[in-house]
Amino acid sequence: MPKRELMEFGCALSGGTAVNQSGDPWWPVITMFGVLPVVVILIGVGFIIFGGVGVLAGVGVLRRKRWARGLTIVLAGLVLLSCGAVLADTSGLTAVDVITTVAQAGYGVFALVALARHGAEFRRPPSGPP
Repeated sequence: MPKRELMEFGCALSGGTAVNQSGDPWWPVITMFGVLPVVVILIGVGFIIFGGVGVLAGVGVLRRKRWARGLTIVLAGLVLLSCGAVLADTSGLTAVDVITTVAQAGYGVFALVALARHGAEFRRPPSGPP
């Protein structure tokens, strides 16, 4: 990693307080006294974790694991809740917001219906002789 990118990364982690090249007196307010970059990084890490759990659940569903079915149902429910939260506050929504939210809600409904209809595929066969 070149030196400049390393300095910019350190500046972002410290909330911009490490290097204030602008000399702007509003710099601490703009960066929320160093809290804003930390909050943005934490939100990003949360999205990465949620995505990783989704990939894990998807691989488990493809392998017909029972735990993956339950995990996917929970994730689909969370997606539907988040879509409802987005659509509940209609102030400032654009057409792209609505289309994206409806697509995500469609995924959530599809996942729930598909897992409900094919639930028998996730049950273990009875052990022992028939």
